[in-house]
Amino acid sequence: MAEPRRSTRVSMPAATMTCDHFEVNMHTLFKKIGLSVVMDKLSQIQIPKTNEDYTAISKRGDYKKFGIGIAKLAYNHFKTNPTQPYHVQLGWKPADGGSPHSMALVIFQNGRIEFFDANGKMEPTKYISDRVMGSVLSAIGDNIPNGTVVLVNKKNINKGGKCIQWSIFYHYFRHLILEKGIINNNVPRKFFNNVNNNNIQQIYGLLNKRNITGLNKFISEKLNQS
Repeated sequence: MAEPRRSTRVSMPAATMTCDHFEVNMHTLFKKIGLSVVMDKLSQIQIPKTNEDYTAISKRGDYKKFGIGIAKLAYNHFKTNPTQPYHVQLGWKPADGGSPHSMALVIFQNGRIEFFDANGKMEPTKYISDRVMGSVLSAIGDNIPNGTVVLVNKKNINKGGKCIQWSIFYHYFRHLILEKGIINNNVPRKFFNNVNNNNIQQIYGLLNKRNITGLNKFISEKLNQS
């Protein structure tokens, strides 16, 4: 039996660094740089316990409906923001009460759909959660003109359970490199091949302090190393 993908939602060491506090800081940071990220989808995708449950839910069309819903939101976004990508903070929550997991989704008007998961490459034959995400992503791609799903990160940089920070950082990173005029779609993948689990402590500190200068410097240094 396939199991839900192992992941640990971030645990903060102090009361001033809770997930809620972190996300409030992120909204403030994003507003400051003119970036809009839909974050109310976090942990809305339910991961079933068994393959049988997955099959039953798939037949009911729940995952397809979820993906179509996101595609419609992206379509409406592009009506008023034709040049701005649509950023969504995705998440799933296991039905067995296990740890939730956070991911990033960035949709472009040309149909490019970038999916970022700090856990690395998807293994749908091994993990039910990856099978679920595959169904959701397929539904999004099928309902966006020229929809093409791109898996940005293929290595596990989430060994410390920092999926929220990594996914939040991806939204910031993607926004920044477009602002810099970098349109090469290979850059994100090369960039994340050059970061590691240890970098998240530095990134988290910069994000939580809303240190835009520090974040830009970190990204520029890593881009130069790519």
